[in-house]
Amino acid sequence: DSYLFALSLPTFIAGLVSSMLSYEIVPRLVACESDIQYRNQYMASILSVVAILSVAIIISGQVFAILQIQLLPRNSPIKNQENLRHLIDLTWVIGAFQIIQGCVTAMLNVLRRYLAASALALLPYIGMISLLLFYGPGVGIFVLPLGMLIGTVTAVFLGLYLLRIRSLLLPLHKVLWLEMRQLAFRSPYTA
Repeated sequence: DSYLFALSLPTFIAGLVSSMLSYEIVPRLVACESDIQYRNQYMASILSVVAILSVAIIISGQVFAILQIQLLPRNSPIKNQENLRHLIDLTWVIGAFQIIQGCVTAMLNVLRRYLAASALALLPYIGMISLLLFYGPGVGIFVLPLGMLIGTVTAVFLGLYLLRIRSLLLPLHKVLWLEMRQLAFRSPYTA
């Protein structure tokens, strides 16, 4: 119960942002398929902005963790979970990396690397199962989110490798800020 409680809000936000990005950037990147240089700059701009957003989510997750715990009823047994705050903090980091993974997966789909994108989506679960098998339930609840984090981070780095040069983070002055602003304004309607 503690694990599901800790993971619920970060996963919801990560899923919402990832879906918004996917529905917004895939058609846009397909539309500019003929201009490879612009498409690569657009992809790098998105990754730069998503990286900034993910850092902001990790930082704001520290505040949300306090609020999340306060949402529990006074007599909730979850409040008695040892290291609940650390568990929630860890799930906010997972949520931030899930957003990056969703972005990378959407870009791989644009590049018609469907199998790679699907395989990357499995890595968080493989990470969870692997850590659970190797360390067993005796380690405690942290084995599940830690396995998920390892799998998600692995998926992000493998995805960035598959994107290669397209995925380099841009210096802030080269980011396509106008396009990113338009994307940000359209995204809530997509949600």
